[in-house]
Amino acid sequence: MASQGDRSLPTIIRFRNSLACVPCRSRHVKCDAAKPNCVRCGMDGKACFYMKSRRGMRYKASPPDESETQATVAKSAPAPPLLPKVTSSETTSPALDPSNQPSQVLTPCSATPESHCLLSQKNTACLSNNSSSPSSTSKEPLPKPSKSSLETNLSLYYTFFHNAHPWVVPRARLDRLVQSSRSQIEELLAVMEYVGSTYTAEGQSKFLRQRALNLMLLPFLRKTAFNVQALLILAVAVHSGGDFRQARATLDRAISIALEIGMHFKSYATANARGDPVIEESWRRTWWGIFVVDGCFEAIHRSQTFQTWHIHADVDLPCEELDYAKEDIPPPHTIAEYEERDFADEEIIFSSFAYLIDVLKILGSLMAVVNATGSNPDSIIDDTDSSLLNWKLHLPDSKKDVLRTDGEIDEPLFHAHMYYNVIQVVLHRPRSCLLHSPVENTSQCAPPSPPSHVPPTKQHIYHLSTKKALSAAEAALTIFTLPTPLINHTPLVVCGVALSILASLSACSWVLDGNEYEAARNRIRLGIGTLRVYGRTWPVGQRTLMEIKSIAREVFRMKDERKVAEMAAVDLSFPELEGFDEQSYLGDWQTMEYPSIFDITSIV
Repeated sequence: MASQGDRSLPTIIRFRNSLACVPCRSRHVKCDAAKPNCVRCGMDGKACFYMKSRRGMRYKASPPDESETQATVAKSAPAPPLLPKVTSSETTSPALDPSNQPSQVLTPCSATPESHCLLSQKNTACLSNNSSSPSSTSKEPLPKPSKSSLETNLSLYYTFFHNAHPWVVPRARLDRLVQSSRSQIEELLAVMEYVGSTYTAEGQSKFLRQRALNLMLLPFLRKTAFNVQALLILAVAVHSGGDFRQARATLDRAISIALEIGMHFKSYATANARGDPVIEESWRRTWWGIFVVDGCFEAIHRSQTFQTWHIHADVDLPCEELDYAKEDIPPPHTIAEYEERDFADEEIIFSSFAYLIDVLKILGSLMAVVNATGSNPDSIIDDTDSSLLNWKLHLPDSKKDVLRTDGEIDEPLFHAHMYYNVIQVVLHRPRSCLLHSPVENTSQCAPPSPPSHVPPTKQHIYHLSTKKALSAAEAALTIFTLPTPLINHTPLVVCGVALSILASLSACSWVLDGNEYEAARNRIRLGIGTLRVYGRTWPVGQRTLMEIKSIAREVFRMKDERKVAEMAAVDLSFPELEGFDEQSYLGDWQTMEYPSIFDITSIV
């Protein structure tokens, strides 16, 4: 009996590890491996999907030409090459073979089962033939935008969005890809066009958003690195539009495809760039872009889904932004070189993107412990604080200021400094004097209130945490005073702005007074103004703005009520002094003769 049980146990473990869906596996929870959706994902409302098993197979750098599902839909259509070889004539526009153009993927959607629809219930345009929505794709395909519209929106994308999310190739290289290999990047172009349209007031954004979702969220989407880029960009845009659940599902799919085609391996970029260093750099940036966005989503929602932090990746680090923009790609640095930089004989200056990755790694270490224990032990707080301090101390002088020598903002470095400060706020506020108000729970960005706060009799030992949290909140807000349009920064910092405002509100309510109080209120106004600017483009900014303004009104109202109560509680009666006769004292005042007004005038 015992030997039989011993033999059966490994079988159970192998079954669970091989068949668990990606969302359950990333959260380390049990999965019944039901298809198309497991029970747990159905109960949690998450998009359920499975990674193709690579057990027994050696890693191949080249991705599959097409997914199995797509091969079933169109067996006779040959897969296009991943990329054309870079030649001097790559700017020439070849005749595009219509058979290689992706069909308007709206039509096959009507044949997909309803259970395969990845859109959340909040989206009325579900990609199934059972959808009763007026915008259901089974009724009428969406028209393609005009060429002039595409050019305009691509220009807007590169002007306002690309610098803060530098994953796609530079604009000049994209134009050449459009000429030579458009069939491979149709989905990517659709997503970029949608994102660019959000910066205009022409009313195209809603239509282009639906078109991008229709193209990207089909089960038989081609599994290519370009489509991973498209899913990554779409996840950021959908999240900034306020649909957090759909954004998570979109990012999860980008991660799944990236892992399946091997983008987390160093060899992928080299093997799939056809000798083009710019494309090779773009693939590296795409993987690390997934890592950064995954970490940002975890920091915002604390949903225990920082999947890429648990994945061993040996992808080389991205180069500097100016080198990428000029298509002058130097030999990449490795992760090992970065981790050993403190012991090098000479200082090595890594790219701003590399320092951003490091900040998110520190966040991942913190969240892994918090998710496992459900709390922030003092030892973990101290370790994370030390890691953040080391990150700051070992920054080269050229990376301590997010303003470059040419007067432009280094957006990846801006993002890194912003998250450095926000992590400090989240880390130190729970054990500081900055009390959490119940009204903060109305904010989508606020973490859950701690179960208990430091007793007032012991709060004197937490003044250091109070100072650190306040200093970080001040730095996170004042960084937006730099001379650049606020909308050029990534919308992924909106919740970081909100958390810094909430810490400053608590300081105004409980800690600060005088000039420090006025300075903190001015920083709160700065943060609210920043959210207002974001809200003009991204719905998440508008919603966060309204939440923060409502919380601020309530916090200051409660502060005023406490002042009134404190004044009412002041004892204005006479002190009890030994030998003091109150009646005799009052009597003397009552019998005293006072000079008249005329006597006083004569004396003067």
